[in-house]
Amino acid sequence: MPLNAAEAAAIKEFAFARFGSGPVDRDAVVFASRKRYPGVSSRRQAHTIVSDAALRAGLAEGVAPHSLRRAFARDVYAATNHDLVATQTIPGHASPLTTAHYLGPRREELVLRTREIIT
Repeated sequence: MPLNAAEAAAIKEFAFARFGSGPVDRDAVVFASRKRYPGVSSRRQAHTIVSDAALRAGLAEGVAPHSLRRAFARDVYAATNHDLVATQTIPGHASPLTTAHYLGPRREELVLRTREIIT
C-alpha cells in the first residue's frame, strides 16, 4: 500500500518502539493481545480499539476497522480520477465488483440525495 512521508515516518517510529533497532519480524503481530495465545487480538478487540480511538478523535459513532478500509478505498478512487480498476489493485480485491461494493453510497448520502429530490 502506498504511503506518504508522514505515514512512513509514523510507521517507522512505531516499529522502532515495538521491535527495537534490530530487524523487524514481518510475521510479528503488531497489535498483540496480552490475553490470547499467540498474542493475536480478536476481531472484537480490534473493533473496540478502533471505535474508542475514533470517539477520542471526535469522529462519529459507528467507526469500525472495516469502515477505515472503505474510507481508504473511496480516497483512492477519488485520487485516481474514479478509475475502478486502478482502485481495485490497492486493497487487493480480486474483482472490481468487490471494489464497487466498497464504493457504494453510504446511507446518509442516499437520505440527503432523496431529500434533495423530494423538496
